[in-house]
Amino acid sequence: MIDLFFIKTLNIDYLNRTLRSFYETVDIVDIKYFNIHIINELDTREETLNHVLTKRDSNNDLLIIADDIILIKNWYKHLKENLNKGDIIGFSMINPKKNKLHNSGFDFIKVNGKLTYRPYMYNENIDIKLKSYRKCDTIVGCAMYIKKRVLGTIKHFPVDGYNRWGELLFCAIAKKYSFKVIVLGHKLYHYSISSKQKKDKQLSSISWLIEKKLWDKVVNKYLSNIDNVPIYNNTISDSLRQLLQQYNKILIYGCGTVANIILKNINLENIDVASGLSEEIRLVFNNKTILDIKKVDFKSYDKIIISAIGYEEEIKKQYFSKCENIIFLSREEKDNIIEIGVN
Repeated sequence: MIDLFFIKTLNIDYLNRTLRSFYETVDIVDIKYFNIHIINELDTREETLNHVLTKRDSNNDLLIIADDIILIKNWYKHLKENLNKGDIIGFSMINPKKNKLHNSGFDFIKVNGKLTYRPYMYNENIDIKLKSYRKCDTIVGCAMYIKKRVLGTIKHFPVDGYNRWGELLFCAIAKKYSFKVIVLGHKLYHYSISSKQKKDKQLSSISWLIEKKLWDKVVNKYLSNIDNVPIYNNTISDSLRQLLQQYNKILIYGCGTVANIILKNINLENIDVASGLSEEIRLVFNNKTILDIKKVDFKSYDKIIISAIGYEEEIKKQYFSKCENIIFLSREEKDNIIEIGVN
């Protein structure tokens, strides 16, 4: 038997959509193998997952599905076919808004000496052929299968995952006990909204500046011994460097990893930084005070760079629909170098 917990985080329409996808993709003869439960999300992702662990039957494996997941035909078939390959099993995820692959699991890497993680196959075409499964470091926690033997050893999800990294830390701990973490090549739709609905900005913000501080705490406490991972260094392309030096005044929108790479690699007074996140306004980012994008005079800038690679069209539509001096960026990996260039 499988204990299947559906987590309700949003309004009932989302849960009903997820439930409908379950019943439409599982043969009626297989439904009997599931003990189905529906629970409400608690204050954080980690609290919710730990609540699930108190409700499960210790004799059964566990499957958790959040209400921002849409199951796709044959998912259960692929899960059964690969059950003996892993102890914690996830799925490859499609971003429905972009109709692109969001990830096929995540892997630890070190960039400029700092531990981080990256999505495998991010932004690839959804028709790309994936292996039936692959080993990885962590998976999306909104659809994960955990065998009972894992839960017999690891009794809870670390509560200080800050509503972001509970399953990542759980997987890292599991791997220390030699349990195997895999991601299936079978794809599901993931709307990525189930854990970002909190009133507390620390628990809900998508700000890289906030997440970076929290991530440093997590690494120091749980992941300081992670080693033998690919090592990368960041840089910017010659064409981007020349562009930044060419104009009198440049505005960079976004205060994430890409903007950080740019400002770490070039020190120019002609660059301002702006954000649309209220929690970032007036913070200091690489010696520059972050401006409120809603109060910026775009006409005073020669060029505007959108640093959020992969989200350019959405940001342009929201803030820069009337601007013609927009520059998009590219991100390329080669020979362990991550280079930010002009797209």
